[in-house]
Amino acid sequence: MRKLPISRKSLLRNVYNPISNDRIDQALVTWFPAPASFTGEDCVEIHAHGGKAVVSAILQSLSNLPDFRPAEAGDFTKRAFTNGKLDLTQVEALADLIAAETEAQRSLAIRQLGGELGLLYEQWRRDLIECCAFIEAYIDFGEEENLDFDIKVNDRIKCLSNEIKCHHSETKNAERIRVGVKVAILGRPNVGKSSLFNRLVGRERAIVSPYAGTTRDILDAALDINSYAVILTDTAGLRDDMKIDIVEQEGIKRAIQTASEADLKLLVVDATDGDVPSEIKTDENTIIIWNKVDLLKEPIVQDGIKLSCKTGNGMDELIETLSEKVEHLCINPNSPNPISSNARHSYHCKLCLESLENYSKLIKQDIVLAANELQIAINHMSKLTGTITNDDILNVIFSEFCIGK
Repeated sequence: MRKLPISRKSLLRNVYNPISNDRIDQALVTWFPAPASFTGEDCVEIHAHGGKAVVSAILQSLSNLPDFRPAEAGDFTKRAFTNGKLDLTQVEALADLIAAETEAQRSLAIRQLGGELGLLYEQWRRDLIECCAFIEAYIDFGEEENLDFDIKVNDRIKCLSNEIKCHHSETKNAERIRVGVKVAILGRPNVGKSSLFNRLVGRERAIVSPYAGTTRDILDAALDINSYAVILTDTAGLRDDMKIDIVEQEGIKRAIQTASEADLKLLVVDATDGDVPSEIKTDENTIIIWNKVDLLKEPIVQDGIKLSCKTGNGMDELIETLSEKVEHLCINPNSPNPISSNARHSYHCKLCLESLENYSKLIKQDIVLAANELQIAINHMSKLTGTITNDDILNVIFSEFCIGK
């Protein structure tokens, strides 16, 4: 058997077919012995020339070796998790980093991959375990040992609850960075919604025509607004007309539903008639856009963005306002505290808080039941880092990776 190459050093080597001994390629080979590898296991990287024939020949040769098989989606990362190289929050962060399309997404994912979020959850888990252990001791020996229960447990639980609550309250804003801020374009028919959509997207995605009811379904496009991900949606025109067909009625229904789910609404109004649809409730996250100002003889005085989709006048102001609103709806990815942007984290933090609230209600009534609520809270914290795992959850998480990662 040939001697193994120097570890963690790229070396130029010939790659041979182990059966025919034919030379396949000349490649850079790097040997990573366990445990100092990504997976924590022995690992070899072959940096070959990227032609299909070369890659196919190498894969075919490897498949002829005993106990070799092609990697499945997330295979290497799953091994890293199993071998304790990554916790579950880092696994999710790695998937987010691979999928990142904006600078804010990349920045948030790389921070979480560093492990600070997992360390925070682990510290909370240990604190809860200590509190639970103290309660068990109090149940058995409290009166004999004169244990200071309020200071040792209740005050500590209250402090932990406040920390988790503050962390959980920021999850929604952070999640918008990960999945994108939902921005809906709304308004009456023929006010220029689709023209605005095309302007923002930068190409002709939506059909534009002078006929009412042209847009009948929602149309989405992913944008990068000042380093933040935005999901822009064009919707059907809102009108109350008994003559419209059933397809357009469904489009209007979906438009109203989209408005209710949007983080930010762009309400487009025809400046020549000023008809603001009453179906849409305006709030601080609504930008009113007066379109077709190029057709006016006198400037309008109403609040909002004055725009001409035809000439492009007003687009810079709209982009600036949109950027400010989007940034306000998201959390700063470089904030000093660990940030969670994952719905799974939010779910377990929420249930953990509910258990801590139940503990506070029960502690004066039944200490055994209160201790059980603490145990439930510990289980939720353990599921965040993967200390306690569910195979179904793991399968969903690792399925998001590309083949081989």
